[in-house]
Amino acid sequence: MERGNRKIWYFLLNHFATDLPAADPEQENKILRYPPAELLRSNWYLNRNVLTVQIDDRNLKTLLELDPEKMRKSDLGLERFLSVVRNCERLEEELLSVDEMFLHPALIHFSASAKILTLPFPPGMITAGTPHNGLAQPWIFASADTQDPGKSGLSCLLDWLAEHYSIDHKAIRELMPLCQEGDYQRLRLTLSGSKETNRSKALDLSPAESRSEASQHCGSSKNKQLQLSQEQANTDKRRKKTMNIPANTKKIEKSPPEVQAPDKKRGGLFGGLRSRYARDFQQSEKTADLVLEDPFFRMACLSEGLPGSKEEKLGHRAFILIDEFLIGRDSDLVDFWIDSQNVSRQHARITRRQGSFFLEDLGSRNSTLLDGKKVNKHKEYLLPDKCRLTFADKAYYFEANS
Repeated sequence: MERGNRKIWYFLLNHFATDLPAADPEQENKILRYPPAELLRSNWYLNRNVLTVQIDDRNLKTLLELDPEKMRKSDLGLERFLSVVRNCERLEEELLSVDEMFLHPALIHFSASAKILTLPFPPGMITAGTPHNGLAQPWIFASADTQDPGKSGLSCLLDWLAEHYSIDHKAIRELMPLCQEGDYQRLRLTLSGSKETNRSKALDLSPAESRSEASQHCGSSKNKQLQLSQEQANTDKRRKKTMNIPANTKKIEKSPPEVQAPDKKRGGLFGGLRSRYARDFQQSEKTADLVLEDPFFRMACLSEGLPGSKEEKLGHRAFILIDEFLIGRDSDLVDFWIDSQNVSRQHARITRRQGSFFLEDLGSRNSTLLDGKKVNKHKEYLLPDKCRLTFADKAYYFEANS
């Protein structure tokens, strides 16, 4: 069904996973209030198990009608596929779920880059079908007559591009396993790497020339390091000479710090406490150095707002830099304090081991959720690099650097 510049699709929702499939409020808030540039703008309405989606396709073209047949070549097809993969990866970074059902040439729109349809429902919940039939038939839309029924998902999309853009079979064999795994990052690296290698073939040097240039570069870098070390040694000698001034030289002598009267205005209350109890302050302010050379060292962030949004910077957040990170209501016992009576004094713990992060509920009263699923008490769970953690009634986003 088409109304002006907008198209309407009807989908069916499977009720096998849950009896009442509710929309994710966090994803819904992100899609409606802070939509990423890679997202296809849409409105949706759910009536029982029938989902009505209205797409605003003004100034957009679907992948079916984007390129004329004369321009459809292998390089252009791989470029279109790279745009889809890159934008799907970006949407997953925004913690938005990309359903395989929507990766179809009839639903992927383009302006400067690909626009992907995303709805705040669990992946696999939506089935293409018509609301007049109880059993969802594959790929029956009320808005468009697709010529290739059932061709949805990364693998089917790659097959469609290979057929219509004449992509080499060697490239298809290399990309197909990654498509089946759904690994957007490796797909993006593989596609962009193949393009860079093709462009740089004309600029490649012979092995002998590259080795000679490498040796020259290493030699020049060593010479620079020797020069810098000699200059540093000379400057140190000059400093020592200037510091060793004889006693006969005329200079203005300052009173030792013990004789000087303390400046009450500058020091204030905390300044007086520091001068009176200097030893205690020194002991309490001792910190450990970060071992950045450790190959397993990783940092993580726990934030109240979505990563990359204004709420992340303005809201409650903390960086996880230690191996055992306690979360709870008691500010004297935990590393991340949550001001809520529903949160236990020591609610949960995030442990870092060998570059991985693990979550453990420390016997809390109101439980801990990992991506909406309740975890067992006193049992460790491996955390993905990006997830949402809920401690009682407080939700936070966890993100570990790669």
